[in-house]
Amino acid sequence: MSFYFASLVSNQESAGTLVSDYIHLNWTSDPFGHAASQPSLFAQMGFDAFFFGRIDYQEHELRNRTKQLEFVWRGSQSLGAETDMFSHVLYTGYGFLPGFSFQRKDQPIMWDPELQDMNIKEMADDFASQIRQRARSNQTPNVLVPFGSDFQFENAHMLFKNMDHLIDYLNANQGVYDLHVFYSTPTTYMEAVHAANHVWDVKTGDFLPYADHPHSYWSGYYSSRSALKGYVRSRNNFLRATQSLLASTYLPFNIPYADLISKIEILTQAFSTSQHHDAISGTEKQHVADDYAKRLSIGSAACEDVMADILSKIVSKTGVNPNFSFCRLINESICPSTDTLTPVNSIAIVAYNPRARNVVETLRIPVKSGAAVFGPDGSPVKCQQYVNEDGVTSVAFQVEIPALGFNTYFLQHNSRDEIIPAKMIQDEMILENEFLKVAFDAETHRLKNITNKVSGRTVKIGQELMWWNASAGNKESSQASGAYVFRPNGTSPFNLNPRQVPTVTGTIGPMLSTVTQVWNKWARQTFRLYRNAAYLEVEATIGPIDISDDMGKEVIARYITDLDTKNIWYSDSEGQEFVERKTNYRPYPYNISEPVAMNYVPMNFAAYIRDVAKGDQITLVSDRTRGCASLKNGEFENMLHRRLLHDDKKGVGEPLNESNIVRTTQRIIFDPIVNASRRYRSEMASLNQPPVLLFANAGSVSKYIRENVVTFSAMDAKLPENVDLLTFKMLNTGQVLLRLQNIFAVGEDEELSKSVSLDLNSLFPALQIEQVTEVSLSANQPIQEMHRLKWKVAESKSESKEPKEFQTILDVDVKNAKVTLSAQQIRTFVIRYSVV
Repeated sequence: MSFYFASLVSNQESAGTLVSDYIHLNWTSDPFGHAASQPSLFAQMGFDAFFFGRIDYQEHELRNRTKQLEFVWRGSQSLGAETDMFSHVLYTGYGFLPGFSFQRKDQPIMWDPELQDMNIKEMADDFASQIRQRARSNQTPNVLVPFGSDFQFENAHMLFKNMDHLIDYLNANQGVYDLHVFYSTPTTYMEAVHAANHVWDVKTGDFLPYADHPHSYWSGYYSSRSALKGYVRSRNNFLRATQSLLASTYLPFNIPYADLISKIEILTQAFSTSQHHDAISGTEKQHVADDYAKRLSIGSAACEDVMADILSKIVSKTGVNPNFSFCRLINESICPSTDTLTPVNSIAIVAYNPRARNVVETLRIPVKSGAAVFGPDGSPVKCQQYVNEDGVTSVAFQVEIPALGFNTYFLQHNSRDEIIPAKMIQDEMILENEFLKVAFDAETHRLKNITNKVSGRTVKIGQELMWWNASAGNKESSQASGAYVFRPNGTSPFNLNPRQVPTVTGTIGPMLSTVTQVWNKWARQTFRLYRNAAYLEVEATIGPIDISDDMGKEVIARYITDLDTKNIWYSDSEGQEFVERKTNYRPYPYNISEPVAMNYVPMNFAAYIRDVAKGDQITLVSDRTRGCASLKNGEFENMLHRRLLHDDKKGVGEPLNESNIVRTTQRIIFDPIVNASRRYRSEMASLNQPPVLLFANAGSVSKYIRENVVTFSAMDAKLPENVDLLTFKMLNTGQVLLRLQNIFAVGEDEELSKSVSLDLNSLFPALQIEQVTEVSLSANQPIQEMHRLKWKVAESKSESKEPKEFQTILDVDVKNAKVTLSAQQIRTFVIRYSVV
């Protein structure tokens, strides 16, 4: 699996509250592929080993043959040997040995010699033969044998009764079988392997994509249920925003927190449930997906109450609290909160920034009538009234919001200013701002080129929406494309209309300029170039996908450039480091049986292609996980939506026949390679941690400003550019959980990839540290108590035989709590604050 590392951390933190002892290994038997960031994250949580199944069948065959099913996995090139993880790939999955699933009507153990069909010797011979076969794949004399499986361990008495007789017989005949068999746990197995003191080879990179046979690449789930993936991502961001607001205000404003934490927990639990490997992946039945969304919606409503309650207490100077509301469907140009805008009633918009640095964003607010905009001090704010791609009058304006704080802006009724209409475009269309110049072709109406006005460089870049025809199975294989599997019927995608020329409308304005392409009745996209933005935004609206022709469709956005990429591209590993990809390449012997699907990998936050000779790079930043690939030199594509007519027979039991509409956003960045990482790291955070908007009736602007606080920040100074506030949340103990991360990887940037130091005491001026304890990444044990097993690794593949211990704050001087973060390092603290 591969989605968002912060979600994994949050989920593991929640799990840690349910157990009373530390867990020393991670058992991840069923997820379908494994990201490079996972062993590094698990190491920082204190795990000693990682047990998993499901790697590409060709790699599994090679590792089985060469005794490489166990190894040390170095997932992070930035953290190196510090986060090495002993890893074990299950021999044939997590199920019983063949012939020993007694609940599934395998023959029982008949051990009594007075029984006519006694079979215990034959069963013991079979068991021992399978164990010896497995032992040939191991480098130590220990063999792990799973005992259980899906829907096959419901009658424990039957299973243990049979296995008891088998174990007794084998151990009583060690002279024959040379086996010592006993009930065990993965932890006991790990300790036995560690005691062998073996020197292990080092694995780098990931295990993506996963395939279980030549025509079954599980690269479809990266994009399955795109709407749910986007909703889960947005709810995680909203959850983090609510947590940070409470943590930064409960002491200075004396806010009772126990009941609010209970409300926040509703969304926390719903979000944790959505992280199941058959949830966020989109590989559940439709009614189950609907239930996940329902639970997230209920949790979101609870967090809305929390945020509105806190902000109303903070802003009111008179004791009369504003009645805040949210526009849940603002991405569909629906905002009931602005319907009350009239000549005698203005609308206050409180824009809360959950990030630990000041931000500048352009808001697009739907209104029923014309509106003027005013800032926190009551002065006019430059704005643009226009008709948006949904045909709705909207007002766009730029906001500046302090770190972990808010500014208040006002909409006032205005019927005088011009509303810019969307106009049909026949000629070449140019969008231009301070940083970029973007051209659309006069004949094809498609993206033509982008000029970076700072570097002076221009890239030829075409972009179009297309669709892959989902296979229903053929003569080569009956495998169909489904929720798990991506299997296109051919190697050329289909056009969305006969000439592949969209109808185009556009607007030019002072705050943003747009080009909207309508490709057919169910597919359109809008390009936006904002004032002062160094990226081009593209928002696709896809669905309901037409299947009246009885053809399943997998819709993509394809980019064709003049960059010489050498068939190499890069995708992020769960939002952390980037992994190099190469078209039609594997580091092991392989067959190209599915030339499209085998090249698809997950794009969780971003992916990029670059021309090293020119020094140019194009990066795409995404608002949700999706599949992506570069199938030809200089090209890049990613999948936006899927609607399929056949089940892929991998466990869902129904086709992925989603009839919904997906609206999804990406940002295109064109920069020199040398400073591209600064831009894409910034936009990864900006797109996925947007301001939270709360609306209230204000009456008159001047009256609201007199009676309410209109600006607030919990931070004294912004964090360094390469540091992100990953977590800032209240605990039931009255303490606060704080996570900081250096977001840059080794080699990404000449300056920002370096270690960075900061003082915890300098972050929040209203709070003073009374006590601080550094804890594991999952926050379930003090870092001083986290002593991971050290595994010897081959000298030629490692800088050192033994990983060094994490650098930690052991004896914290609360008056001088300095923290240093190396590239990609995350440090976690439990802090007790008092009011200054």
